Amino acid sequence: MRTAGRRVIRPVAAAALIVCATVVVAGCAPAIDPSWTPPAWPATTLQVVDAEPQPLSARPGQPLAASVSPERIRQDAVGIQARYALLPGVGAFNDAVRGYVRTAIGARQDATGATYGPQAGAAGAGLADRSCVPGSTEIPAADLLADPALAGPVVSGGSAIVVCDVVWASASMFGQRLRTVLSASDGQISDSVDTFFADTATGEVATAAQVWTPDAATTLAADVFEGLRRAAGSLSLAPLADPAALERLAASFATTMPAAAGGMQFTIPAGFTTDALAALGIPPTDAARTVLVPAAAAEPLL
Repeated sequence: MRTAGRRVIRPVAAAALIVCATVVVAGCAPAIDPSWTPPAWPATTLQVVDAEPQPLSARPGQPLAASVSPERIRQDAVGIQARYALLPGVGAFNDAVRGYVRTAIGARQDATGATYGPQAGAAGAGLADRSCVPGSTEIPAADLLADPALAGPVVSGGSAIVVCDVVWASASMFGQRLRTVLSASDGQISDSVDTFFADTATGEVATAAQVWTPDAATTLAADVFEGLRRAAGSLSLAPLADPAALERLAASFATTMPAAAGGMQFTIPAGFTTDALAALGIPPTDAARTVLVPAAAAEPLL
């Protein structure tokens, strides 16, 4: 006897319903294309790395490395300390380096109203150590200002520091990166870098920015911006063209030096961004990024 109002589904009928439902669901499923592959990253000719490689130092045994003349000045009236290297007999290079140092001296003369003049170091002051300090062009400015072996004396609330790294010394080619850090009484700090290259065989001299052709930034921009997008973990494949950012990218060429693996490298500073990257929600770089340009890609642009 069956209970009133209750409907019993027999096993055979239940099985039929399941088969029917399976057919309906299968009919709703999209067709599978066995040849489909997910979108791939665009091919790039360069690499953007998180860490900033250390400068290449003068190689022991190279005649050029032995001929470098390290220089160091400290002047307490205007508040400056500078380390730099000269190449005896390569006048154009030495003039460029001395001009760079004079710019820092001039800034301190303007800030203090004092006049720069040669100053003899006190006995035991440690000024006999005149060499470039490896890595000093890359460490945080605050660390430079706190290091008595590098920092300039504070005068009228501010000082100037010039430091150097030998980034290339091989065969007839020599490269020196120079950095100036200026502090002021209002707490403001300016930080600038330039690199000078010399061919001692020909006497030719160029800054790092001058090493590149005028259209190098335009040529490299898409791959640089793509590298920054990938470094940020973005999965977007949207175009990153941003002509307004080319000038900021070209400014990074001042940090150019030969890469240890061949080709060239330059450094994008912390805080770098473009309108296109910002539109994707990618924040400015939180640290310096080094761009490695392989020799095959770099040579046509030099």
